[in-house]
Amino acid sequence: MTEKKWAEFCKAVPPHERDMRLKGIPAMAGSIVYVEFNDEDHVVEPKDIPDDLAYYAGLDVGMDHPTVWLLYGVSKEGKHYVIDEYVSRNQTPEQDAPYIKTILGNKQLAGGYTYIDPAAFQVTKANQVSVAQQYTKAGIPVISSRRTSDVGEMNQVYEIKEMIRCDELFVSKNCPQLIKEFHVWKYKRDRQNKPMTKDSFEDRNNDALDALRYITTMHPTHKVSSRRARVVYI
Repeated sequence: MTEKKWAEFCKAVPPHERDMRLKGIPAMAGSIVYVEFNDEDHVVEPKDIPDDLAYYAGLDVGMDHPTVWLLYGVSKEGKHYVIDEYVSRNQTPEQDAPYIKTILGNKQLAGGYTYIDPAAFQVTKANQVSVAQQYTKAGIPVISSRRTSDVGEMNQVYEIKEMIRCDELFVSKNCPQLIKEFHVWKYKRDRQNKPMTKDSFEDRNNDALDALRYITTMHPTHKVSSRRARVVYI
């Protein structure tokens, strides 16, 4: 094999499988979802992220889980970067907003909105103002991402896995929460420690990953439409 073909072969094999085959290191990542992600290839210094980006953002609102907001960019070359993150617990949208605005600075988001879980637009008898409306009122305009039930979570995950495998998605060292989740998020396993259905995931260690899904499922590009997105309250 030529050096180029060998490099391509190694790239196609997840890191834990590569170490198992070449170095005899036992593979312990059988239930890890994003086995394609590794720090050496996919974590970058903030200074190495280009400036000519179209900016996007995603927000996963937590109750008993953390709330995570991600700043995301797409370069002219079609490379995708998670630039920064904000993580909080047990805070209101009004408390979160100043921190998010500080990270965003003068950057203009595509359409002017942050993508959020459609469920955040729900209104209840106990809470007549939805979480999404509260963020918008606090100065962080949000818009619904695609419903996971319409697309399929496995399809969304597979899209991210392909971006990683093809070296199209990179994460800044400014995002320790997202990096950690890439390494620990797992498929569900039964009492015999066997994987359950292929599209069944643990509902923990995935808050930043959910915020990422809300962005990537909208297929962000460097060319941003001049039309502003329409907010739909559900």
